[in-house]
This record gives sequence, structure tokens and C-alpha cells, in this order.
Amino acid sequence: MAKRYFLSFLIRNLAVPLVCEVRKKETDRLEEMLATATSSEPAVFFSFDTVDGTSVAINLTDVQAVRFLWDPAELPPDTSRDKGMIRICLRGRAELLETDTESPDQLFGLFFELEHGPDNFPYPSFEDEDGELVQLNAREIVWVMAPTHLLEEGAPSSTEDGQSAGEAS
Repeated sequence: MAKRYFLSFLIRNLAVPLVCEVRKKETDRLEEMLATATSSEPAVFFSFDTVDGTSVAINLTDVQAVRFLWDPAELPPDTSRDKGMIRICLRGRAELLETDTESPDQLFGLFFELEHGPDNFPYPSFEDEDGELVQLNAREIVWVMAPTHLLEEGAPSSTEDGQSAGEAS
């Protein structure tokens, strides 16, 4: 029988856990990342895609515990296309920052910069749907969620980085 996998994050100062349905490879990747982490490492973001078409970047500094959950599934879940907003949870703020963007490449850049940590990119940014700059203190971000299709649209193609489409990297 197939299983459905969930990550349940208990986050400092949030009363309700953040629960995301993911594929098994994401649970395995997080488990490995946590098993090899050291206390001397700087804050690091764990980025992953959910089954429902959302991409998430979560600051592991704010994660107090992770529960790796599963349920039996009758059928494999279908990936849907999240049409929601970009949602950002900042430390100490009750309300989420919600916005959209007309620049998927900048949103992809935000997730890329978060994965490389606040020591490398302390103030990542992107333009909102009105073309106005949103600049974030990476150390104050608890998590970011955005529709996965926007990140896929913003990802550089192999022809943009100087390689031809058929050239191996």
C-alpha cells in the first residue's frame, strides 16, 4: 500500500504546527540534513515542494521539532497548481506578509539566496505585483511559501547560463 508523507514543523512562537504534504524524497532529504547538521552552522533554510504545488523555504533556526508523519493512501496524490499568493512569516509578527509578483525570476532568486544562507545573502529581495521592491532581512524570515509554478517559470534555463539545451553539465 502506498503512503502519503507529511512534515510537521513545530516553530518557535507559532501556536499551530506548519504541516505540509510532501514526497518521500523530501522527508529523506530533511532527515539527512538534520542528521549531519552541527550547532556551529549558521542559520540555514530548507527548501522543498509540497504535493499541492507550493514551494516552501523554512528557516531551521526557528524550528523546534519536526515530526515525520505518514498515512496510508489509496491512490497517489495528484499535484495541483497552487494559485495562491506568496506568503512570508516573519519572527514576532502575527500577520503574514502576503503579496504576488510579476517577476518569477526574482522569486526564484529569493529562494536560491535563502538556501545559501543569510551570511551570503543577508537582505534578499524581489519585486511585488506592482513592481515595488520587497527587501527582507533573511535572519528574520521564519518561512516563505509560493506557488511552485512561479519558481519553475523563474528558474534559469540551460540556454540562459551559456549551455545549449543538449549540452550536459
